[in-house]
Amino acid sequence: MAFGKPGRPREDRLLRQREIFGAVAPLVLERGVRRVTMRDAARAAYLSVGALYHYFPTKRDLLLHALTQEALDRFCTDFLKDSFGLKSDDPRAFLDAYAEFCARTCLFVRPAARAAVELGIDTFWPVLDASMQNGLDNFLEALRHVAPELDDEEALALARSIRRVLLAGLFDRSMTAEDIRTAVRTLVEAASTSSHQTDSQASDLTARANAATLG
Repeated sequence: MAFGKPGRPREDRLLRQREIFGAVAPLVLERGVRRVTMRDAARAAYLSVGALYHYFPTKRDLLLHALTQEALDRFCTDFLKDSFGLKSDDPRAFLDAYAEFCARTCLFVRPAARAAVELGIDTFWPVLDASMQNGLDNFLEALRHVAPELDDEEALALARSIRRVLLAGLFDRSMTAEDIRTAVRTLVEAASTSSHQTDSQASDLTARANAATLG
């Protein structure tokens, strides 16, 4: 027989870190890395400075959070968990959810990408390379549900195209969530239907995808 008061539910630390990073992200985009202090970050997240250090031991840990493999993996896992049922019930809704996931991922990572650039080239490239490779794996996993008709080579090519869209979105702050959603939907639709289209129709779809990416 157990005695005493039941303990509190275990905290979802990674989700809490995501929430804190999301609260601080606008400051990073507005001011840049060097003008954001841990005290500023704590104020934005409605935490004490001590509580902020509990979740992020250093300012670097906080600012680069969205580029870590753990954070990106959780982002993808949450999407698949919440949207998997849409695949059979409404494939179009699942595609829309996937495009939304891509847009949210890009906007989630954008402040961390800016921070990595400002922290220096030695920080930026290793972190971004690892993040983008991990992102490619995540997009491939989701694409197996979004476009199951694609073979492995076609899915990899599509994932790389989507990754290029997100790279553009990371560094072009004028690129909105709707721009990203439109580009992703167009790319997936082009890849999914190309095997059923004439060469001319497939080329037209590809041109639309490129225009959506660059526009």
